[in-house]
Amino acid sequence: MKNLKFLLSIFIIPIVLFVHSSVATAEGFDNDLDEKITYETEIDYMPSGNTPIERAEDMAEYMRRFTGNLDISFEGFITYDKTHPISKTPTIVLGEDNRIKADPTISPYKQCGYLETHFLDGSSLYMKQGTGALIDRDRFVTAGSMVYAQEDFKGWPIISTIWIASQDGRGTLTDDPYSGMNAGISFTSMNGWINSADPRYDMGYITMNTPSEHLAGRLNYAVPTEGAVLSHVVSYTGNLMQQIMWGNQTFAINTPELIFHDVTVSQGSIGAPIIQNSSIVGITTTLDKQGPMSQALAIRPELYSFFSSN
Repeated sequence: MKNLKFLLSIFIIPIVLFVHSSVATAEGFDNDLDEKITYETEIDYMPSGNTPIERAEDMAEYMRRFTGNLDISFEGFITYDKTHPISKTPTIVLGEDNRIKADPTISPYKQCGYLETHFLDGSSLYMKQGTGALIDRDRFVTAGSMVYAQEDFKGWPIISTIWIASQDGRGTLTDDPYSGMNAGISFTSMNGWINSADPRYDMGYITMNTPSEHLAGRLNYAVPTEGAVLSHVVSYTGNLMQQIMWGNQTFAINTPELIFHDVTVSQGSIGAPIIQNSSIVGITTTLDKQGPMSQALAIRPELYSFFSSN
C-alpha cells in the first residue's frame, strides 16, 4: 500500500484546485436536479448464453420476436473509449494493474455484483457492462449512466441482468453464468442526470425482481468525511472473456464532491463502489483520471437522500 504522506503531498493540491473549480461551476443549479425518476421495463425476459456476446445476441433474437422488427441486431458494447465507443472485442487493460481477485464470500465484496444493461436504439441493440452493490433487499446501486444512456442515443434500458457475488460464490461468471443471475425490473436515476446529463448526478439504482439480501446481506451508504481514508475499491473487469471481480484496499482522498484513489479501473468498473467503514461513500462514474489518480463521485447529502427514499 502506498505511503499516505506521499499520496497527500503529490495529489492534495491539484485535487483541491480541481474540486474548487467544480463546485464553483455548480452554483446556481436548480433545486430539483436530485428529483428521483423511475422507469419500469415492459420486457420480462432473461437472456441466455455463456458469454456477454451470446446473451446480447439472444436478447436481439428475443426483441425481433417481441417487436416483429426483423432488422434488430446486436451492434456492440458501449465503452468509455471516446475514439471507439462501440466494440465487440475484449477490453485489454494497458499499463500496470494493481487489482487483486476479491473473495466473494466476505464483506464488502460479497454484496457487490456484475451488471449488464441492454439498450435498444431503433433497430440497434447495445450492451453496457458495469458494477454495482446491494443496498437493501432488492436495490442494486450503480452509476446513472448504467440505467440511462447519454450516448448518441438517449434512454432507459430494455432489460438488465445482475449477478450478486455471494450468490455466484466464486466472483466470476466463467464457470456457470446462471448462478446468481437476477433480472432488473425498474431503473431509477435523478433529473439532473436524465434531463441535463449533469455528471454531478450520475448515480442510480436498479430494483431486482428477486430479493437477495438474505443471501448476500447489504452494504450501508454514507456521506464521506473529508480527508484520506482507508477504502475498498471493488469492480468487475468487464472484458468479454471473464467477468471476474477484483478489489483492493488503498487510501482514498475524500472531497465534498469527488473521491480520488490509485486502484486500477477499466471497462466494467463503471458503477464500482468506493467502500469506507463498511459503507458505500462513492460510485465510479467515469474512467477519466486526475493525473495518476482515478476518481469517483462522492455521495453528497442530496444524493444520500436519493438513495434513502423508496
